[in-house]
Amino acid sequence: METLLKIVAMPLAWLVGGILRLRHFLYDAGLYKIYRPSLPVIAVGNLQLGGAGKTPMTEYLIRLLKNDYRTAVLSRGYKRRTKGFVMAGKDTTPLSLGDEPFQFYRKFGSEIVVAVDENRARGIRLLQHHVNPQVILLDDALQHRRVEAGLKVLLTPFHRPFVYDRLFPAGRLRDLKIRARNADIIVITKTPPNATAGRKKSLLSALEKYGKPVLFASIVYETPRDAAGKEIPWEIWQKEPFLLITGIADAKPLMDYLKSKNLKFSHLKFPDHHHYDKHTREHIRKQIHRLGAKRILTTEKDFVKLQEGFPAAAYVPIRFALESGDEKLLKHLIYEQIKSTKSL
Repeated sequence: METLLKIVAMPLAWLVGGILRLRHFLYDAGLYKIYRPSLPVIAVGNLQLGGAGKTPMTEYLIRLLKNDYRTAVLSRGYKRRTKGFVMAGKDTTPLSLGDEPFQFYRKFGSEIVVAVDENRARGIRLLQHHVNPQVILLDDALQHRRVEAGLKVLLTPFHRPFVYDRLFPAGRLRDLKIRARNADIIVITKTPPNATAGRKKSLLSALEKYGKPVLFASIVYETPRDAAGKEIPWEIWQKEPFLLITGIADAKPLMDYLKSKNLKFSHLKFPDHHHYDKHTREHIRKQIHRLGAKRILTTEKDFVKLQEGFPAAAYVPIRFALESGDEKLLKHLIYEQIKSTKSL
């Protein structure tokens, strides 16, 4: 069966590759227009289908920049129920903004500006008109050729780096590997704490041909929090089984972490960006009753959508951590790009 799937998938992957090459040729030849903003724009993205850590990386950059620059985040607002340009405010919801942009707004509030627009070029112009930001972060925009960001950060997960992957549907690549040359920085995300020096060296060697600085980032899981932001110590979660609910592309790192703490839980998995409508909420309630679970634990992205139906649920905050040398290099590259763009 697996051999048959490969036989079917490979020709389709070749077709996808041909379409992508044609698309990039049309942009490179100037037949498709590219918008080059006059202000510093940093794009965060990946070549693979989900699970690379774009949200925590964007949050990392927000924390890095927000005290020095008037920072805005622009996303397309995947699976939102609105169209066009929407700027976050007191009346916005995950449905009007999208779960990840709403998470940025919920976490950072007035410290930054959060907006969504499926037309990134229009979104940048409207942000300039309304709030005049000093730097804009484009979430999940590395493959978006209509806008040429000044600095491009390419993410790839440690356990499945793009260099060893194949184009969809034979693999999880959504763009050509050669596009890594268009990035300015490559960040290997979800690096496990026990990653060996040999494995890191092997990855660095495999990525050397792209000629970009390669940094390693790991995930730090913090103490779960409730709707009010109050911490619920892990000792409480160890007392009784609970239900873990995820609607993200890759839940394995979180599950591995929970297992490493010897926690007992059942996992209810939904597709990435899942909308928890009344039917889903009813299904969850049945599972809670069947399992006898006393608590619900989820991701921060899912929490903003689950909170309405399950106000007692808690979430696990996560953040990216870079080695000190990598952190200094990333900050240097970003600040130099901002300064050079502002001086034009």
